[in-house]
Formats: sequence, structure tokens, C-alpha cells
Amino acid sequence: MLKPRRPLRVYGRHFLRFWLTLEIYFYFIYLWKYRQLNRKAHLPPLCEGPSRCPTRMERLKRCLRGLHEIHVHTAVNPTHSASEPMLERCTSQSQQLIGSKNSHPNLNKEAQSLLDVCNWSPSSRRRGRLGSVGSKTDFTCEQLVREWEQTHNKGVGILRQPSSGLFAAEGSTVDDDMWAVRVRALLRAEISSWYFGAPVDSLQRGNLEEWVAEYFFEYRQADELSTAEKQELRVLVDYLAEWAHISGDLRDGTNEDVKCMRIMNDPIPAAYRPFICYGVTHFVLPIITDIVLDKLVGFTKYRSGTMEYWYSRAPEGENPRLQPIVFCHGLGVGLLPYIPFVKGITQSFPDRDIFCIEVPHVAMRPYPNLPSAREMSVVVADMLTAWGYSQAHMIGHSFGTFVVRWMLAHEPSRIASLSLVDPVCFLLVKNDLLLNTQRK
Repeated sequence: MLKPRRPLRVYGRHFLRFWLTLEIYFYFIYLWKYRQLNRKAHLPPLCEGPSRCPTRMERLKRCLRGLHEIHVHTAVNPTHSASEPMLERCTSQSQQLIGSKNSHPNLNKEAQSLLDVCNWSPSSRRRGRLGSVGSKTDFTCEQLVREWEQTHNKGVGILRQPSSGLFAAEGSTVDDDMWAVRVRALLRAEISSWYFGAPVDSLQRGNLEEWVAEYFFEYRQADELSTAEKQELRVLVDYLAEWAHISGDLRDGTNEDVKCMRIMNDPIPAAYRPFICYGVTHFVLPIITDIVLDKLVGFTKYRSGTMEYWYSRAPEGENPRLQPIVFCHGLGVGLLPYIPFVKGITQSFPDRDIFCIEVPHVAMRPYPNLPSAREMSVVVADMLTAWGYSQAHMIGHSFGTFVVRWMLAHEPSRIASLSLVDPVCFLLVKNDLLLNTQRK
């Protein structure tokens, strides 16, 4: 006589078949969405009108000036104790030293090696010149200099040595020259980091055009620009070459062996995650967030266009209503990690209405359509209008600072004041943002 099947085994077998089918189906959806996201970007300018938007040259100068000031303060003022005249002298000295093609006559071998830290080759890396730097994802400006320090100074670091450690015994110099060495090394490492650590001397005009077109011509390539835009591109490249002090050695053409980091046109690194992972981030964590914000913190969920948000209304009083606070979260799993922060805001400002915007496409949730900057700005403005507000205080953390930046571009009259926490919207030309968000 045949033994009856065990129901648990049968149900388990059907469940495994169903789960396997679901995983296969979800994997093909992943491939389809990955192909969609890697389509070529062609975006309009973020700000419109000559009165509201600085020119491309003004934006380039502002970015390069910010980079230079960062490295001057890093080299000269790590404890934030240097005076302004000292910083000005260092800036002048570093420009002279960077502009000099020959090495300083009094530099010792260690200091000269630091100046040439970016002019390395694969063979020099195999000889251990840059220590453990072994992949293209390691080439941030600071990482290159740190690796040089660990290799040559056993952890002491040339950026922390006295001036006597940078110059030969028979030579004499002043502290300004020491700082200039440091600034020059950091600036050369910065330029090299845009090209995955390629030597600065290997860059040609086409390589600089590729980088400038990516960041200052709405993510387009040089051959896609109009005649007038190509002329403007040439002017910007000339200015960049002068800033980097490589204009005299800059050759026409493109070095095909050198690739620059492109934030919009490079393929997006992606990895497949099991369906259960997104089941947790799309269903379980939002349910927990809803319960906590609704029952424990006192928020209510609403919708404005394609955006969902949480709203906490302040008690009615005799005084006029104060401007509300709008909070935009960053990359992660949504508002759940920010609940203590949001609760602190409600306790610190009990007389203000609080809005918390949900951005699901940066919260590890499968989201079919990505809103544009203009759309995101409009729905936030509609949210304020729906509750009778014309302005608000905006708070952004990490990616949320981009939402605040979009509001400044498209709905500037809606922002009375703002607070930015970990503002990644600044200095997007630094490769650290691209490495940390896409490649790590």
C-alpha cells in the first residue's frame, strides 16, 4: 500500500517552485530596469535665464577656486589656526611652484617624489611606488597622497613633517615653500583622480574636453555640442589647463588610454539582490516606519502628485502660524533611521508644522519612474500650497540636499531659509562623490 504524501513536504515543494519562478521573473525585471537606467542622459540646464544662472566659465572658476582653497587649508591649516596672510602667501608660493616645470633646487628626493606622486605608471606601481593602491576605485586625491606617505615615511607622513624634512641639508628655505610642496602634491593628485590616477603629463586636450563637457555642458560629449558651444568649450579647457599649469605641454588629440570619471554617462555599477531583500525594504521597513511615525511621533501620511510625505501639525494658538520645516532624507532605507532626528525636531519646535518627504528611489525600493528635478520641486511647492504656506525652512541630509538645491533652482521663492547636513550637493567635481555613491 502506498504511503500518503506528507502535506508539509508537498506545500514546501510548491513554495520552492513558486519562489524560484518569482526570483527568475524578478531577475529579468532587474535586467530590463538596468538597461533603462543606462540609457544616454540628455538633460536641460538646472537653472534658466542669464540673471539666475551663472555662466559656465563662472561655474568652472568657482569649482576650481573651491578645490584650491580646500587643498591650501589641508596643507597649511590642518588645525584651523593659520592666519589669512599666511594662507595668501601659501597660495602665491604654491602657484609659483606648480607653474615651475623643474623641481625645486633644494628639494630632497622624498619631497620631489611627493611632487611626482601622480606621474606614475603601471610598472612603477608593480615596484611598490604607491604602496597598496591596486584598483581604479582607489584613486581619490587624498588616497594617493596617503599611500605615498605610508610607503615612504612609515606612517609619519610628509604632510606632517617639519620643513627641514622636505629640503636638502645644503639648502635653506622658508615655511611658505614647504606649504607650496604640499599644495602642489594635493592639486596634482586632484587632477589625476578625475582620470582614475592617470599621470597628469599624459593628459591631452581631448581628455580635458571630455571632463569639462561632462560636468559643465549637461553631461554631453564634445562632438554633440554646437559650433558656439565648442568654442566655449575650448575657452574653458584653456582656463583649466592654465589652472593646472599644463597649458604649455598640452597636446591636441585624445589619449585613448586615459579615461575620465563621468557621473552620468558611465555605466551604472549594479548588483542583483534576491527578491526577499527588496521585499524587506519595500514592504516590511515602510510598514514599521508608518507605525512608528503615525502612532508614536504623531505624523499623518499624505500625497502630493507622485510624492508621499508625512505631516505633523502644530497645535493651534493665538499667535500667527510660523513657517514650517521640510525635511528631506538621504540615501538608505527611507525615513526609518531618521525617526529620532525627526522626533527631536518636533520636540524642539512644537509651534511649527513639520513635513517629512519620502524619496523612495533612494531608499532601496523598486520604483518604476524617477521624478525629474523640476517635478520634485513642483510637488514640494504644491504640498506647501495645499496647507496654506508660501515658504518653509528646508532641511536636507546627504541626497536630500539635492532636493533643496532643486528647490533653489526651480522654486526659489518657496525657501525662507535652509540647513544642510553632509551636503553632497557641493563640489560635485570631486571624484569622491562618484566613488562613494556608485562604485563602493
